[in-house]
Amino acid sequence: MRLFAIFFLLAAPAWARLAFTEHDLKLWLESPPYTPGALPPAVRANAARFRWILSKGFLHELHSGYMEGNALVLRELGVPADQIHMVGMSSLRGIEENAVLMRGPVYEFAARGPEPVIFLAHSKGAAESLGLLTTDPEFEEQRVKAFFSLQGAYNGSGVADAFYFWDPAYRRELPSGAVHPQHLWTFGVLSFWGRPFVKFGEVCGLAGGLKSLTHVYSARYWESVRARCQNAERVAAKSLFIRTVAEPHKAPRTLRPASWYLHRTYGANDALLTPSSQVADWLRAEANCPILLSNAHHLSLTHRGGRGVDRSLMEALVWGLSLSD
Repeated sequence: MRLFAIFFLLAAPAWARLAFTEHDLKLWLESPPYTPGALPPAVRANAARFRWILSKGFLHELHSGYMEGNALVLRELGVPADQIHMVGMSSLRGIEENAVLMRGPVYEFAARGPEPVIFLAHSKGAAESLGLLTTDPEFEEQRVKAFFSLQGAYNGSGVADAFYFWDPAYRRELPSGAVHPQHLWTFGVLSFWGRPFVKFGEVCGLAGGLKSLTHVYSARYWESVRARCQNAERVAAKSLFIRTVAEPHKAPRTLRPASWYLHRTYGANDALLTPSSQVADWLRAEANCPILLSNAHHLSLTHRGGRGVDRSLMEALVWGLSLSD
């Protein structure tokens, strides 16, 4: 760790406020200032100046090809393969624990070269990455250029809440209005089927991942981070929160029941998270305004293999980086 720390101090500072906004990205996605699929050579060369960390989300172990499409687009845009690194922390551990444990692979990858680091993080992986950046200001200041959050799981999911609804102590901690009375039966069904799984995981010490995605845990964790964070303004200046919504009938069949449930209980969602859950509220005032991509479900930005990922979004992010130097 000392060698990594020395390397960080010797490397040139990476941070500067991102020069593009939500409005810019919307314009580029609707009418890009370049030929789609053919970024200017200078922009492609700029993308290769960074080291890219792709941080995976909850249950990534069950999805082959998770973020492989994003990595493929980066390679096609000129980023060398050895400057792209996948980080997938255990889904059985909570956000707080993984935010500490992921320092090992992140620091090791960053130490392989002097290039500034960019985080492209999804869902639970985005929350874990933000947890790392806000608790290690030295690494963040010296090495991190940007933090791109794709559908980050910051403020909990109603689906995760349902698995713990059988616990009276947890119900008492739920915020007012978190569960509408007419949907108690849904919570009851999920709790009935989920209780054995949750209890088994708790006995084995492996239930932290799901529990960390509840509203109660999320609020408690980020409140503690905010209280001790020393670099909130700097992290916010480097951050872009990309949040999405999708009509329930357009979600994958495996997620459609959850999407309909969230739609009836909380309103618009991406099949697992509401738009408000996909933004770190305490950073929002300082960060670039979030971009809302309509009709994109929770798996569409990272789970489609090969060329199926949203290439236009990846190109827009790379284009924006070229304007931020």
